Amino acid sequence: MSDPLHPLFVTQAAIPMAQIASDGRVVASSRSWDRLLEASPPRTEVRLQVTSLVEPGEFLLVATDCSDLRAEAADLRDRIEFMDWQALSLSTFAKVIAHAPIVLSSIDATGVSSMSDGKGLELLGRKPGERVGLNELDAARGTPTHGHLLRALGGETLRAVSEPEPGVFFETWYTPLRNENDAIDGVIALAIDATDRVKSQVQLVENTRVIERQSETIRDLAAPVIKVWDEVICLPIIGAVDGDRANEMMQHLLESIVREKARFAILDLTGVGAVDTSTVHHILRMFKAARTLGVEGVLSGAQPLIAQTIVSLGMSLDDLRTMRTLHDALSWCLARKQADQARDRRAARPAAPRSPMPRDPAPSRRAP
Repeated sequence: MSDPLHPLFVTQAAIPMAQIASDGRVVASSRSWDRLLEASPPRTEVRLQVTSLVEPGEFLLVATDCSDLRAEAADLRDRIEFMDWQALSLSTFAKVIAHAPIVLSSIDATGVSSMSDGKGLELLGRKPGERVGLNELDAARGTPTHGHLLRALGGETLRAVSEPEPGVFFETWYTPLRNENDAIDGVIALAIDATDRVKSQVQLVENTRVIERQSETIRDLAAPVIKVWDEVICLPIIGAVDGDRANEMMQHLLESIVREKARFAILDLTGVGAVDTSTVHHILRMFKAARTLGVEGVLSGAQPLIAQTIVSLGMSLDDLRTMRTLHDALSWCLARKQADQARDRRAARPAAPRSPMPRDPAPSRRAP
């Protein structure tokens, strides 16, 4: 029964095996041979070992299915590549921890630190692993970090900037850790040195404030309202006047009228070479706004070209007092002020009492 030439030996073999006749006919085959031929989908790689038998023209085929071996080899190669990638990642991560200004911390559900590493610890005067075993919740009590840890242990992912040491700022990402039951098991905290960025932001805010103050100064210089005499203010206009500048000049003019209790406002155009329709409209609006506060407006220093423009535009200045120079405008304001004061004094002076009219003496009567 153990004679390999006997067909029964072939049919009972545990491996894929077939006895082939000289004419190609299958004399006998094992069940595993039949299953290999009937496999669906067909096996991708099968190796055959051919052995000649004693019978002339007959030979024995032994098949080795290498399809699974190839798949297993491919899977093994993938695992090796993944392990190499993991090793490279761990190596890169270790280099980052050792050289980048970061701090990586792991805290359990009770707040106890189980990991503290990173070059960023040098900025805090600490060493890797120095805080392992310490309760970070207790250590951070009374600081914003305490609240950040409580929120992270409550399941919230957050990012916050803190100042653990004077002048040292860290931006920290807090990520909750969960166990297989989806319960909070701790917190991973990744802190990155943000000192330069925070200081740059502070400097940027300060620079912005300086620019705003400078812009305000420039606006004030662009519309300077000068108190030239008691109850007399002057707004010298230089350059073009657009809508925004006109609004600023009007605001400064009205504020100065109220603050200085002015009765006269002079708008001097000596520094304006030419005007257009828009500029004239803006000037008239300023005079109308001043008139609503009981102030008399005076326009001075209009150049010939400006006068021609006003006339060509057909605008009426009948309600506006104009003077050739600022000196003339100021002289007129002072004269008008003195005249008003004299009138007020006369009005306040009590009237002199009238003396009674003398009566004619009665004619004397002669005695008869």
